[in-house]
Amino acid sequence: MEKAGLGDDFLKVLSPWRRQMAAGFTTWGESDALEPRSDSHDWSSGPNIQVFTLLCGIRPAAPGYRLVEIRPHLNGLPWVKATVPHPQGEISVDFKASGGGMKAEVTLPDPIAGWIEWQGRKIALHGGRQEIEF
Repeated sequence: MEKAGLGDDFLKVLSPWRRQMAAGFTTWGESDALEPRSDSHDWSSGPNIQVFTLLCGIRPAAPGYRLVEIRPHLNGLPWVKATVPHPQGEISVDFKASGGGMKAEVTLPDPIAGWIEWQGRKIALHGGRQEIEF
């Protein structure tokens, strides 16, 4: 979605999964159909990982996750907060929309570095906690 320029539309395409939640599913089905169904297909995991990789924008930027890139797409949400595991510890992000900008608190494990990018502006990150305002 991001490569097609649709990163900010992620929440708009979740209707199949929302219908499944409303129907009482405890796992995602293999397709949009509510019945018959099978709960063991890769399609079902799409929204879960995309919350971290697209909405929060957290991805490895080098082999072994030695560098981290963060390119969030808040999709109109006022805030997003997440923590993902990393081989050296945890990566935590806390994003708050502010007018047309964003305030970000990012924590990377030591000695991991990387960058955060928002609306074309890229800022270097280092291990530890940092606050950034776009």
